[in-house]
Amino acid sequence: MNPAEKGFVERWSDIINSVDKTIIPIEYVKRVTVNIDNGNHKTIDIDKMKRQGLSPDTIETIFYETIANIGVDLNDTDFYVDIDAVGKMIQKETNKLLNLN
Repeated sequence: MNPAEKGFVERWSDIINSVDKTIIPIEYVKRVTVNIDNGNHKTIDIDKMKRQGLSPDTIETIFYETIANIGVDLNDTDFYVDIDAVGKMIQKETNKLLNLN
């Protein structure tokens, strides 16, 4: 499967959406929506920070500081996975295992 192929993201999207995600490396997150008890929410645009050239460690620090600032008012968080990045990583590793490089 070539990442440039039509339908690449859709095929991996089905697989990725079926997995229960509890720990997600920041490299594979597009954005996080933090839902607050009062009904408001805050979106942390991880993708934008990556485009700005921030390191994964810096992005994680910003994420955890944002969560800490919200504190006990945090209701839950929604992580939006970068399906394209995950699919490419999985495909690369699959190709290695199958000697398709």
